[in-house]
Amino acid sequence: TLTIHVAAGTHTESPAIVGALTGQNSPVIITGAGSGSTTIVGQITVSGGASVQITALTGQLASGNAPLSAGTGGTARVGADVKFITSAGVSDLYADLGSTIIVLASYSTSGNKTASWETIGGTIAFVGTIVVTITGTPTVSLGFAYASAGGKIVYDSASLSFSGTISGQQYQVIHN
Repeated sequence: TLTIHVAAGTHTESPAIVGALTGQNSPVIITGAGSGSTTIVGQITVSGGASVQITALTGQLASGNAPLSAGTGGTARVGADVKFITSAGVSDLYADLGSTIIVLASYSTSGNKTASWETIGGTIAFVGTIVVTITGTPTVSLGFAYASAGGKIVYDSASLSFSGTISGQQYQVIHN
């Protein structure tokens, strides 16, 4: 397992992990210093067969797709102690054609956004007991959950819960 430790502070890089590592059996782990002390102002992109898990960091993005974006063939996992801060026009999680985002732990979100979960031909899946903590009352323009072009959002309603409220549609499904 390859672990990338990101120091406390605010970082403006947009790391891209493209393609699987030779012999990769487990995800690359990108972890912050914890307790909200590490912020990546940019987009973490996973594609081309790569597999990544993020833990203990804040993803903040003002433009682009999402703080965590899975492109064609990529798999991204959301681990413990993750927070997303977005601006209008951005989603928290974005899964593109043939990609997967797996949420393994509770996380928090704030800021106006396009959607919290957006998939266009990809899959966003929630595994285990997950609480999504919504801070403030963010406005979503497409819906909290948005799926298009065969996109899937998979969860067990008994295991997924929310704390807080949004302004806007709960969900929208088009071209599926």
